[in-house]
Amino acid sequence: MATTNHNYQRQTKTYNRKQLMERGWTQKLINMLLPPPAQKRNYKYRGRSPILLWGVETVVKAEESSAFQKHIASTYEKRDKAYSEFVKTHKLKLETALTQPRVLEVIARIDYDIREMQQEIVKAMRASGKRSISIAKLREHRDSIISLQNEVRNAYLERFNSTYDFNIQKAEIEQVNTHNTPIQDLVFRAIVNEEIPKHPKNEYAFTRLIKRHFIIHEGVTNTGKTYQALQALKKAETGVYLAPLRLLALQVYQQLNEEGSPCNLLTGEEEIIVPGARYVSSTVEKMSLEHEYDVAVIDEAQMIADAQRGSAWTRAVLGVMAKEVHICCSQNAVNILTELIGECGDTYEIIVHERDTPLVIDERQFHFPKSVESGDALIAFSKRMVISIASYLADNNIKASVIYGNLPPETRRKQVELFLSKETKVVVATDAIGMGLNLPIKRIVFMETSKYDGTEDRTLNAAEVKQIAGRAGRRSMYDEGLVNTFSDKAKVRRLLNSQLADIDGAYYLPLDKYVLSLPLGTLKERLVETVLKGSKVSPFKGADIEQPLKLLEYIKEDQKLSMGEMYNLIFIPFDINDSTLLEQWKRYHEAYSAKKDISFPMSFDWDDIDSLETYYKQLDLYYSFCKSMDIPFEADAVAQTKQETADRINTLLLTRLKNMGKKCRICNKKLEWNYPYGICQNCFEKQNATYTRQREPLYRR
Repeated sequence: MATTNHNYQRQTKTYNRKQLMERGWTQKLINMLLPPPAQKRNYKYRGRSPILLWGVETVVKAEESSAFQKHIASTYEKRDKAYSEFVKTHKLKLETALTQPRVLEVIARIDYDIREMQQEIVKAMRASGKRSISIAKLREHRDSIISLQNEVRNAYLERFNSTYDFNIQKAEIEQVNTHNTPIQDLVFRAIVNEEIPKHPKNEYAFTRLIKRHFIIHEGVTNTGKTYQALQALKKAETGVYLAPLRLLALQVYQQLNEEGSPCNLLTGEEEIIVPGARYVSSTVEKMSLEHEYDVAVIDEAQMIADAQRGSAWTRAVLGVMAKEVHICCSQNAVNILTELIGECGDTYEIIVHERDTPLVIDERQFHFPKSVESGDALIAFSKRMVISIASYLADNNIKASVIYGNLPPETRRKQVELFLSKETKVVVATDAIGMGLNLPIKRIVFMETSKYDGTEDRTLNAAEVKQIAGRAGRRSMYDEGLVNTFSDKAKVRRLLNSQLADIDGAYYLPLDKYVLSLPLGTLKERLVETVLKGSKVSPFKGADIEQPLKLLEYIKEDQKLSMGEMYNLIFIPFDINDSTLLEQWKRYHEAYSAKKDISFPMSFDWDDIDSLETYYKQLDLYYSFCKSMDIPFEADAVAQTKQETADRINTLLLTRLKNMGKKCRICNKKLEWNYPYGICQNCFEKQNATYTRQREPLYRR
């Protein structure tokens, strides 16, 4: 071949060594029949061996030689014999497998061997086709392998149906390109299709027997939607309130009991049974599918669009057993809710709630802290920023209540009471204030317009701005609700005035009884396949099950536990991103699997808020773990310790808030509330000067 190292790029029709091997060449034949190759060095990765190339014409001519033809004939003869022997051997293996106790596992291994052989034949056919050699014989072998595979799969189905009392037909698993799919996977998918109802609504068979009527309370924040729904609940003989937050469930529980209507409390972290209770106040995830009520209230139903928690609202809409159901939601959730109600064959009406007090932009320039007024709610989006702002206000003799997500409900309630009694002048809060907390707020001030959402720092969206801003101007107290900002007022104005897009889907998670009733498949396979099946039905979307699947990786399908125990373990509610809680959950799993006692959490530093908040969450996890896994524990001791912890956190907020602001981590000097760095300017300059002096001798050298 007339080519050199300098012009190999122009040589387009070439074969490398790997391609030659695929055509049936051996290294011995290459050395004997082909001339020295051109060399193409890959300069991107220096040090690697050069790529050797031979021209197509040279290779084809060499393949016509008697030596190569003799080699190919010998190769094909051996291959034909091997393929024929493979079929005979595996037919015998199948006959033997049918007499063994673990017959399905053995047949599945035979199916695996056949699939591997099919891939080998396909590869050989491609190589033969490139060399224009007849592939008729290979096609015969392929057909005989496929025939054997059909025989094996029929045997698997027959034995599977007789073992598990199913009637899966071959046609149910025959789809396009299934020859390379394991027989267990095909049967598993067929079972999922057969066992899981085609439409998620049919998972709730008893609910479908009830003729339900829905009253949808549509409106923005602070329009009295929940109030009107609860009035209907109080008039009923029995009822259930389904809350988005534990704090709201606690509020309704206390309100009903104070009014003389006995009510139970049921959340993931606590359970209080009141003798003679006719009502239940519950977080939406804890809704019972076994009790029928006269009236149900589903609050904040726009959460149906939340990937992590939305499936709980979908479950409530499809499955709550009540003749009259009140749903409170924002306007953009109405269409998806009416679609679900229509799918269930139920009736509905819509009540539109309007604000009594208009929501307007406060055009005054906001200067912190001198512009702070009584009745303000200052909004930030991290605990650190909330504490920093509140501490700065304390330095300026302005008392503030603080509200953020990590605060225990009892502490949060006490902070709210301080504001209601006017012992504090303002509230400093995260977006935790945006859902269900009815406070006498005159003005909302956005101190920040971006937040970290667990993945990235991003700008607030319109739904968040509307939800939070709507807390301003409590009805019957103020003539209007004001909205202001520390910066970016134009951005907040635009988001506040924008129209929310309609929610286009409801997140779905199959009921545990369907997941656990499947006769085969790992827990991961069951969860993934059942969620996938439901998501194919409009308007449902598969729920985000990333956290349960991560927890499942930690327990590695524990053979000491039943499928139901593993399911309960991975759906225990806690923040998996909190390393302390994750390690606690792992310890509890190991102890439970080994049938050892589950230890009560040890107390933290009682003078540090962060430690106390973590301890409170550890107590929650202890309660949830014991409750989910049906482990005896002292509920009163848990409740008492949680109350003591919450009280201590509240005491620290009242007495030490001044000292909790941002401080330089080197000199401990107090920093401005919005100072972006961890050290002050003086310490930074000193560090920089020290670094420069240390580097000077190097420069002189």
